[in-house]
Amino acid sequence: MMYKYLDSIYWKYKYDYLASLLGGMSFLPEDNCTADPAYESDWDIAVEKALVSAEDKSFTPELAYKAAVIFLEDWLEIGYDEDIGRVCDDMKNIRYPDIWEDAVKNFNTPYLELK
Repeated sequence: MMYKYLDSIYWKYKYDYLASLLGGMSFLPEDNCTADPAYESDWDIAVEKALVSAEDKSFTPELAYKAAVIFLEDWLEIGYDEDIGRVCDDMKNIRYPDIWEDAVKNFNTPYLELK
């Protein structure tokens, strides 16, 4: 869901740094891992952080959204990028709910599971 959302934002606004972020997040079909393994572990950490305050401990679109914001915040702590900062702020302010709803509707990756 996060990948689809960010990909849609990229194609709509052409944020340069988002393209490199998406490249590392891309799943390789032969092993179902991200192109850059750090992204997968960073995502797992973001999900764990999101679960701390979640009442529902299942992998819902709401949990995924919260984890996506945390994921971007964590990346911004490593090194600030204006494009990623803008996307993160937009997500915090729920600026593009229609793009997120489309990402949720088109979520069809059965091999992704909450660990």
